[in-house]
Amino acid sequence: GNHIHRFSRSSAVSRQIAERQQILGLRKGGEEFPAEASISQLQLSGERIFTVVLRDISERRAAEQTLRETEKRLAATEDFSLVMVTHTDLDGRWLKVPPTLCRLLGYTERELLGHRFNEITHPADIDHNISQRERLLRGEIRSFDMEKRYIRKDGTLVWVYINVSAVTDEKGTPLHCLSYIRDITDRKRAEEELRGAMAEIRQLKDRLEAENVYLRLEVSEAHRYGEMAGESQGMRKVLEQVERVAPTD
Repeated sequence: GNHIHRFSRSSAVSRQIAERQQILGLRKGGEEFPAEASISQLQLSGERIFTVVLRDISERRAAEQTLRETEKRLAATEDFSLVMVTHTDLDGRWLKVPPTLCRLLGYTERELLGHRFNEITHPADIDHNISQRERLLRGEIRSFDMEKRYIRKDGTLVWVYINVSAVTDEKGTPLHCLSYIRDITDRKRAEEELRGAMAEIRQLKDRLEAENVYLRLEVSEAHRYGEMAGESQGMRKVLEQVERVAPTD
């Protein structure tokens, strides 16, 4: 009634109700339901007539509630998920960053939003990252992945694996980019430690092989010297005297 009264005092021909507030309809059995109404007026034989069309929006409200609950669960999942999902615009500015990425990089959400991803990407990884992104936006590839380094707020480095794809409209025009990011710093550190250990093993192997060659030469010389001594009776006597004066045991 209040809506119709206010509408009758206005100069509008029609009006939509429930754009900013909820209207409740009443079913025959007394059950209330969320509704959306539109009012129109016309002059008929000098008489002002109002027409109200009431639409039941129960299903739409239920869908909206389901969407809110889904988004809430998704947000809770993103707080602890190992895979971080981000959205960037076509210029590389972050549109959406999860809390896990903020913690990984040491920045707040506010500090990251609106800034380009390349601002904190390691200089050695920028060219390849941008090149692949440009190919993606030109439609040459459907997605790309790479391992890269981010520079944290405190200056330290973190390694990440990223998979990037483009979100497009119905015509295939890119709207923004969707990135899945996973922290692989521990794996990279383990790989570096393994490479160091393998290098030490190779050095030890080379040293042992060199010592083995030297030992084989000494054994060969000793064997040859023994053969020479065995062939000479005089040499055997000399060796026997040496052995008595300075025994080897």
